[in-house]
Amino acid sequence: MMGCSIYYNAQKFECLEFNSSPYLDSEGGKMSQLYCVGKYKHKETGETVTIATTHLKAKKGFEDVRTVQAKQLSEKFAETSNLIITGDMNDEPDSNAVAEFKSAFK
Repeated sequence: MMGCSIYYNAQKFECLEFNSSPYLDSEGGKMSQLYCVGKYKHKETGETVTIATTHLKAKKGFEDVRTVQAKQLSEKFAETSNLIITGDMNDEPDSNAVAEFKSAFK
């Protein structure tokens, strides 16, 4: 599996939960790419933030796979407030995958 990580200041934030999940192909099988997600609470204010990071499929010819992965991630967090998504999208700013993120998180 491709890796990703989230680093945070433990003096200022408490990690409430953290997990990682692989993307799924059209048959429900696990892809080698994944996303990580953590929910963090600011120790001083008590406010929470959800941070997700990903590493989408690389290389030319896999644009459709990246779009599917972007759609899966967008759907997973569609109702999440105080959300930050980061990562290596392996695509151009005008790609369908990036358009998926832009559309989902206006």
